[in-house]
Amino acid sequence: SVSGVVSQDLKDKLLKVVSQANGGLSVHDLPAHYKRLFDEELPLLENGFVSVTELVGALTDIVLVKPANDDDKNHLIGMGVNNVDNKLPDAKINEPISNQEDLSSKINLVTAGKSSWEEETESNDSFETQEMQRSAIKLEENSEMYPPIQVHHSPAVPLDALLDQRLKPPTRCAVRQLVEVLVESVGSPGLFYIRFIDSDGARALETMMIEMRRYYTCPNVSTQYQLPAPFIRQGQVCCVLTRSSWFYRVGIHRVINPTQAEVYFVDFGNALVVQSTSLKFLKSIYSVLPAQAVPASLSRIKPISGTWTDEAVDSFRTWCFERILVGALDCYAGDVLQLFLCDTSTNEDIYVHNVLLSQGHGTVCSPSASQALCVKVTPVSLYLGRGMVDLP
Repeated sequence: SVSGVVSQDLKDKLLKVVSQANGGLSVHDLPAHYKRLFDEELPLLENGFVSVTELVGALTDIVLVKPANDDDKNHLIGMGVNNVDNKLPDAKINEPISNQEDLSSKINLVTAGKSSWEEETESNDSFETQEMQRSAIKLEENSEMYPPIQVHHSPAVPLDALLDQRLKPPTRCAVRQLVEVLVESVGSPGLFYIRFIDSDGARALETMMIEMRRYYTCPNVSTQYQLPAPFIRQGQVCCVLTRSSWFYRVGIHRVINPTQAEVYFVDFGNALVVQSTSLKFLKSIYSVLPAQAVPASLSRIKPISGTWTDEAVDSFRTWCFERILVGALDCYAGDVLQLFLCDTSTNEDIYVHNVLLSQGHGTVCSPSASQALCVKVTPVSLYLGRGMVDLP
């Protein structure tokens, strides 16, 4: 499972970032604001996180998810400590969730306190405890009158669980355009995974992950949606619980043994070995959003020696991994998007393929030559698309 730890120094820096954002801060903009303020990349991977949303989930002592009252698109907002009282006087904190705005509409991130659903749960727990006590008294009074009835439960698959259905593949973008991208996972300059960060899909992903966390952490739901052994099989779409209590959509890529499986994170592009007990059925409503991780390759460049060297991969990772770049979309080769990557954070634009060329790691080639080098089989081609997965 994925787990992350946030040092006090990083917490202080993040609190400073959100406190300086008057009117709120979108979570997917947090890395850019962090770099602008401290002139360094937000250390996600170094601290054990695979996404900004997971990092936020580890900041429960200084930040909190709350419904918003504004009319912006779906997103998370970070409010500084000094802004909480002034900015959210009318937040419906103590109202039941059913009386608030729909979870898919607005989500806010504010500092300190408990979330609205945590407060509601505590209130409900108190009420339920009283009801249980009264029921126990009645049961004791009637125990001699009515003999016990043996009830046998058999495990059942939730009616809305995905079984052998595929998830939707990433939405294809029109080529010959410039878009902001985040490189999420790196294999080599010939195969890496990106996300389009300034998009409706990126904002919908953040909202969906919060909804999944709220839903699956309910004890009854967690038990009901536990993925049983017969469904732990290659190609099965499900979700995985990380140690930070976030749930991610995954496809099972390989069953290692009865207790472990390797899964592909469809929204982030990485693959990890997880415990089988951390896998849950994916509720069908969470399959509507297309996968967000796009397999990609640098366009019009090929390795000198036929395969990318470790030095070339390290250089590429240094320039790209977990950094917001501008992607110049060139063309698609099957499911793989060929593009140029450009770092525009400095006074002079830096194209990553030019860096690799100048370091002697690659050579210029034609579009058809670079397309021919693209990986033909990816998790996208194996598990995403229309129809059903051919499961064992």
